[in-house]
Amino acid sequence: MRPLRLAGCVESFLRAAGSGVALTMLASCAAGSSTASPATSSDPSASATATDGPKVTVHGPVPITVVSTQGPTDPVGPFAAVNLTMLRAMMAAASPGRPVACRPGPCWSEVTPNSQSLYVVFNPSAQTVCFQMHELTTAIPVAHTLRIDVTVVNDCDRGGGAGSRPRGRDAMLAVPLHVLGAGEWTVVIRERTPSTQFENVGHATAMVPAGS
Repeated sequence: MRPLRLAGCVESFLRAAGSGVALTMLASCAAGSSTASPATSSDPSASATATDGPKVTVHGPVPITVVSTQGPTDPVGPFAAVNLTMLRAMMAAASPGRPVACRPGPCWSEVTPNSQSLYVVFNPSAQTVCFQMHELTTAIPVAHTLRIDVTVVNDCDRGGGAGSRPRGRDAMLAVPLHVLGAGEWTVVIRERTPSTQFENVGHATAMVPAGS
């Protein structure tokens, strides 16, 4: 289990005020589209939206999209790969003897593969299903290292007892390969609640091919 410090009932209090904020953080979407436009380096704050989850605000120089929030509950990752076949193979290897299963249906069946994306999978709700992604901040602190800082909020009802809730599901993010450039990249995931400091969740490595 990851060493994220639970913030007790603070996030439950924030839900009353914070949920309204989350609902108003709408992206600049194309008319009639259900998917938010990705961030660009000239747009430091944008929204990356999965069709199966809430709005997530994105900051930083690296555009990122939340592709899905309905992955398996195990393994928690993080994992990174340039295609879904490799990603599924990594996750299967991390769960020997246990199928990587989603309910309902196959994991990420709704995701249309994109050969120009780096896919990153991790579980923002590994401590409790109450924790939902609220904000992502990207950075490249050193060459060939992508850091993704994840802020989660307690989305359970007031007094819901976050610690007693089951684990949530893996999320899938997509990063455009052309932003990263060729070479081996390390993706570092850190997580916090609004009342705690960032703590390392883990890291994954992936090779971005030349010509991407």
